[in-house]
Amino acid sequence: MPAARAPHPVPCAACGYPLAVEGAGPIRCTRCRPDGEADIAPPGRPRPIPEFLGGFVSLPRAGVALLTRPEFRGTFAIAVAVNCVLVVSLYLLLVLGLGHLIGRVEWAGWWAWVDEAGAILKWLLALLATWFLAPALINLGLSPFFDPIANAAERRIGGEGMTPVELGLLRNLAAAANASLRILLLQLALLIPVMLLGLLPGIGPLFVLLGALLSSWLNALTWFEIPVLRRGYGYRYRREAVRRNLPRALGLGLAIQLGVLVPLFNLFFLGPAAAVAVSGQFFRCRKPGAVD
Repeated sequence: MPAARAPHPVPCAACGYPLAVEGAGPIRCTRCRPDGEADIAPPGRPRPIPEFLGGFVSLPRAGVALLTRPEFRGTFAIAVAVNCVLVVSLYLLLVLGLGHLIGRVEWAGWWAWVDEAGAILKWLLALLATWFLAPALINLGLSPFFDPIANAAERRIGGEGMTPVELGLLRNLAAAANASLRILLLQLALLIPVMLLGLLPGIGPLFVLLGALLSSWLNALTWFEIPVLRRGYGYRYRREAVRRNLPRALGLGLAIQLGVLVPLFNLFFLGPAAAVAVSGQFFRCRKPGAVD
């Protein structure tokens, strides 16, 4: 497998923002070490289990921080409202669509029981589909509201120098939508076989579990958009960042996946909490092509 191309400009190992080049002198970070000394320590050597646990617990910690930390007051009210509308609308639309689909298909053989259970099954399948699709759709629908939340989360760790790279509004939205839709299509391709195989008696839950693990990886790809795009890098860099920090990324992705099942948290706080969690965790990630 060929080595990934080094990003340009090169990111700082500590904060991940592009390094500044001053004439013929050495490159240095003007955000986390404006006076020559870094306020953030670069990540150490890989430790898979602590990194996985760190990524997993970062989501509930972020939920607590949203409610208790003064820097988040006033930054997520609209995001909470939109989060609620998105999740409820997604679920109800899936109930209607799956009910229509189940009624039109002729179920026979192993699947004959689906006809009899269709009235209840549409609600359960819609819940399963919402579980898989909600994280990506929340990110896609709420991306315009995440910047103030990410600003507060990053400045809490790295200080006032944590300001996003200016890409322009249209370019920023286009990059976010392009990558999010790409990941959403992958999740849809995964969801259909998981839903069908999950109906098999006895072994169905195993396919649901496998689908959840794959969806956790896709969740990480989805939500790493926030810190990566703030630093001016694209989808290729995001994939490489997730690959290099897979335990931490999977821990966070699994927490987001399970967070969809937590009543009230899934309606009101999942999107904002995920934005806070991934913003903080990225400081602890190994940045592809970074220079210390």
